[in-house]
Amino acid sequence: MFVVDRQPQRLTAVPRFGGTPVLSSDPSPIPPDEVDVVIEVCGSARAVPEGLRWLRPGGHYALAGMVHPESSLSLTGEALIRKCLTLRGVHNYAPHHLDEAIGFLDRHRDNHPWESLVSPPMPLRRLDEAFAPAESGRWCRVAVTANEP
Repeated sequence: MFVVDRQPQRLTAVPRFGGTPVLSSDPSPIPPDEVDVVIEVCGSARAVPEGLRWLRPGGHYALAGMVHPESSLSLTGEALIRKCLTLRGVHNYAPHHLDEAIGFLDRHRDNHPWESLVSPPMPLRRLDEAFAPAESGRWCRVAVTANEP
């Protein structure tokens, strides 16, 4: 499993979860036509052509992060047809998906360092301060709690 990110500090967690980190600005070690599935969650249309290059014939591309009007894609029908690709947008989730995610985390809580992905919680009253660590890329997610510490 390859994980591509532009934030080197976020990539430090990838090996602890069994993946291979790839800095998006580095020459890609991912061979063309070798990846089964690409999941875009970054919100950048610029990432799509590289993901298409990695996909093997018959591969699947899931788009989940580009939920904004500036997400026009630049790809040809030929790129999809010659590789027989499946392109799918994924948006929202049902309550049962949240139940499944919590169940997964509960079953695998001791298998990976989940706590390394989320910042220590900040109180809601300090929400403005929570944006700085989010923008730094240090954490995959910044936790905010309604409870006072």
